[in-house]
Amino acid sequence: MNPGIDVDRLRSGLEAMAGGSETITTWALAILAGSIAAVISSDYLRPSGPVKLVYLLFIPGWFLLGVSLYYADQLNSSYMASIFAIDKAILVGIGSNMNSELLHQKNFLAYALLAFALWLLLFLLWWIFFKQNEEA
Repeated sequence: MNPGIDVDRLRSGLEAMAGGSETITTWALAILAGSIAAVISSDYLRPSGPVKLVYLLFIPGWFLLGVSLYYADQLNSSYMASIFAIDKAILVGIGSNMNSELLHQKNFLAYALLAFALWLLLFLLWWIFFKQNEEA
């Protein structure tokens, strides 16, 4: 424990981490809603045949978003605990946990984005190279 850390400064840092987590959570929920809308919507191009299998990439994407949201919930719980903590050593421990949870939340969001980016890349390749052939 660093004895030079001011409790008010530490609380401000914890609050900033919680705010960053809320932003990431908002993005994760928006991506989740958009991806679900893409699957259930009937107003856009739908591939046929084996190309439909690229939609299986949504499953790991949704799972990874869920894990990211889990870490957001853990971070939020830690932040709530920090509000009631009065001991500096406890606050430092909570801050360490929050830092780890925020890192996990960001990483799992990035992994989910990779899954959705791969789906988008494959969908665009299908649209560019094969969609015209199906219409002919």
